[in-house]
Amino acid sequence: MSSPVLVISNPASGDRTGPQFLSTHVLPLLGVHAISYILKQTEAPNHAGELALDFLSSVQSGSGPVTIIAGGGDGTLHEVVNALLKPSGPGGKVPAEGVRFVILPLGTANALYSSFFPPSTAVSPEADKVLTSVTDDVKPKLLSLAEFLRSSTGGKGHHQRLTLAETSFTSPSANAKLPEPIISAVVTSTSLHAAILDTAEALRDEFPGVERFKEAAKRNMEKWYEAQARLLPLPGGGKVQKYDAGKREFADVEEGEEGTVFDEPFAYFLSTVNVDRLEPAFRIAPLSRSHPSPESVPAMDVVFIRPRRDPAFTKDLTAARAGFPGKAMRAMMAAYQDGKHIGLRYDGEGEVVDEGEGNTLVEYFRCGGWEWTPESVDKSAHLVCADGTIITIPDGGKAVCKVVASTNGQFSVWA
Repeated sequence: MSSPVLVISNPASGDRTGPQFLSTHVLPLLGVHAISYILKQTEAPNHAGELALDFLSSVQSGSGPVTIIAGGGDGTLHEVVNALLKPSGPGGKVPAEGVRFVILPLGTANALYSSFFPPSTAVSPEADKVLTSVTDDVKPKLLSLAEFLRSSTGGKGHHQRLTLAETSFTSPSANAKLPEPIISAVVTSTSLHAAILDTAEALRDEFPGVERFKEAAKRNMEKWYEAQARLLPLPGGGKVQKYDAGKREFADVEEGEEGTVFDEPFAYFLSTVNVDRLEPAFRIAPLSRSHPSPESVPAMDVVFIRPRRDPAFTKDLTAARAGFPGKAMRAMMAAYQDGKHIGLRYDGEGEVVDEGEGNTLVEYFRCGGWEWTPESVDKSAHLVCADGTIITIPDGGKAVCKVVASTNGQFSVWA
């Protein structure tokens, strides 16, 4: 008897062609390999999580790990994980054997899929064997499904554990209504990235593809975000680590004000788990793959830009402020060049160069989490993005994002 399989079809994801892709390619493959499944379609935001809860409530104990085929984008998986781990309500329904996801690139950005299966990934002979009924142009979109099919047909399909990050919120007011904690499996951010996602949602109909993120970036590039950020050490007695672009390696940073607490404007602040890119070509956290942390140490990569590291601000403040959006945009464009933004530096005049001895334009850390305390007057700095969901920090409060030290392997991806 095969393990339980739920197929979730999200017709609102990406360009809204997911249901057709499932019926044309995925469901026939399940039939070819004699895999039983239950198909459900989402009808509203957060419905994917409700469907997963309902399905798991019907699964008998000892049935083995559950596989959920997420027929949507990163947001579909995000909804499921949050529903299953929600501390209030019907959450906490993760089976002892765990939940394994088949991911499909049916969303807008497809960060998880393109990180586990970068565009350069070739279709292996083993994957090709279980995908023989599929045309060659479709096979690269079914590599996660192929791992599941291999396992279900007596082969050795692989699955990789997901690291999760949880963000909670505080307020100085005992009577304040706090946002509920939220889990991320991809990205948690503030500053420019959160503003981009907030703006991009309003552009969904006008720009249905990834173009809307670039348009949203243009509309927010000039903003600075006033906040204090504190980086938290790695779990298990570890320390915050900072990437040395000259030595091309991470080094421990001693805990304290210098090097782990930053009290000045930010242009960009973003953390990732599980992924090195947020779009197939936008490799914002390249070191998560090229310099991975040990599997035994859950970690997140944090990337940020502080404008006042620019030497131009020691000369002409007005000119420096006017010129900085172009420098921030250069970093964003360099991320599309296989993550080259992490090597950009300032020269003595504040010009951005590919190499040298000056400050790096982008700062890159590996740690166990962060705290973000926005200035009360800066409303834009109160936005937090968790896998595309926008949350507002209460006035006078802060956001605390921490890597989940142990989920006992509850969630993994076929990859």
